[in-house]
Amino acid sequence: MAIDITNGTVRIDQFETSDPAVVGLLTGVQQAGERERLISNALATGARGLMSMGLGVTVEDLEARLRSGAEAAAAETLRQLEAAVVRAAKSLEAGIDLGRSDSHSTMFLEELQSLLGANGQLLAGFRAALDPLGDSPLAVALSGVRAELTNLRDDLVRNQGRDQEAARGTAKGVAFEDRLDGTLRQIARGIGAVVEYTGKSVGNLSSVAFVGDYLFTLADRRRIVIEVKHQQTIGLTGKNGILAELERAMINRSAQAGLCISALDAYPAEVGSFNAYGNRVLVVDDGEGTMIAAALRWLILAEAAARSDDELDIGAIKAGLERLRGTCQRFATNRSALTEVNKSVNKVSESLADMRDEVLSLVDDLIRNIHPAGDRNQVAGDDRTVSGDTLRQAV
Repeated sequence: MAIDITNGTVRIDQFETSDPAVVGLLTGVQQAGERERLISNALATGARGLMSMGLGVTVEDLEARLRSGAEAAAAETLRQLEAAVVRAAKSLEAGIDLGRSDSHSTMFLEELQSLLGANGQLLAGFRAALDPLGDSPLAVALSGVRAELTNLRDDLVRNQGRDQEAARGTAKGVAFEDRLDGTLRQIARGIGAVVEYTGKSVGNLSSVAFVGDYLFTLADRRRIVIEVKHQQTIGLTGKNGILAELERAMINRSAQAGLCISALDAYPAEVGSFNAYGNRVLVVDDGEGTMIAAALRWLILAEAAARSDDELDIGAIKAGLERLRGTCQRFATNRSALTEVNKSVNKVSESLADMRDEVLSLVDDLIRNIHPAGDRNQVAGDDRTVSGDTLRQAV
């Protein structure tokens, strides 16, 4: 999406949204230019709201501004009314007998005083309507504004947290995909296949269908679609399970088989490190490649056997698959144990290096205490001089 700001004007190209609030706002508006005006007003309103929140404007500030503005408007109205009454009274004063308490003019002015005076009914009504507390119209309006601002703030905080968590998860997923990319291409090179990264291109299902991260094309043009996962849990069945996702990926990429590679042991317990479900295989492999190679070989040979005219020995296939599952599981377990052993060996090696340096330092200290400063490295009965650095290099 291109955004350009020139001479105080913002241009946004290829912007698209399915937000229900935006759709509802524009539905039914058919007049030329009316939709553009509504969108411009909505953007301006939202921008001012976000800028206000960003500048630290609180609900209390908003209440004070509304109350101050309303009270100022009311006071101005009263001043204008009082000035008009004074002018009217002065114009009538010459022909009106204000000395008589029962005259119509006197009663009229008394009524005006009770209405417009310092404690008059009009001012009391204004004060009641503008009271920010209780159930006055202003209080109701401020309550609604406060609730909307609170909801907007909470949404922004939640979205920020989700964005940060998604960024961390995405970073791990990208690192895994980078490692996996080299592994897949190495396997493909050994069998004359072609690997294509398709995770950012749409497929057959729709203009927004990106399912299917890699496409593995064999020499005979058969295709295997590969889904890559780096998450804590992966469901197996149901419309959102990985088996259904592989089915969609196969359709989206015109593939005959599907493979899901999980960097973590995230499948349900019945899957294990390797399992086949027809033309779909699920494996756990952190990018090392053994399980991936076994899965691809299984899919290639199983599909070729299914196309042959020879009668298949179903019992032998089931028994072989069971042995393959067990071996893969033992391989994954032993590899994990070896990783832990390597970590322990590395720690011991680092500890030995530290102890070696400490031993040599103790020897240096001991030599300094035994021999005088002028002959610190001279050994009795031997005319050869050995420095501490020479000892370290020899060791």
